[in-house]
Amino acid sequence: MSTMSENNSGTKMPANIYIDGENLFYQLVDVLVKEKLISERAELLKIDMISLFIDAVKDNIKPINVRYYGTKLHIIEDMGEETHEATLKMVEQKRAWGSWLAKQKIEFITAGNLKARKRGENVIFQEKGVDVTIAVDMVQAAYENKNLHFVIVSSDSDVIPA
Repeated sequence: MSTMSENNSGTKMPANIYIDGENLFYQLVDVLVKEKLISERAELLKIDMISLFIDAVKDNIKPINVRYYGTKLHIIEDMGEETHEATLKMVEQKRAWGSWLAKQKIEFITAGNLKARKRGENVIFQEKGVDVTIAVDMVQAAYENKNLHFVIVSSDSDVIPA
């Protein structure tokens, strides 16, 4: 895609969208289920993600580069059958989601890892490292090309310094 945005001086510059995928994925599910637009996670495969992000770039033009950062998933076998089944389902959903993104020309970047921790009787899943990878990639891209326009899609304040 060859897409450009304007900076304050009117100079054209490439547009890039960096998406904190784990962050976005769960927020989308929450919002769309609450609004009764979907009833389960699997229905996210109906969403035209590119159109959703085109609006984030000035003049409603397509971005030059959309990167969706997601965690590397592991099947967990040593924390009980329920956790094992949950991680199997997560891996299956991630595969389907990654294929859906690829069809829309969104680059899926595997970053960080999914960590499982016991809290009492429950297992809590947390992604670690995605925000750092986004920040490093942004700084590297900005160093290589001074005329980039970035859009960050995240509610994680760890990417603010980038």
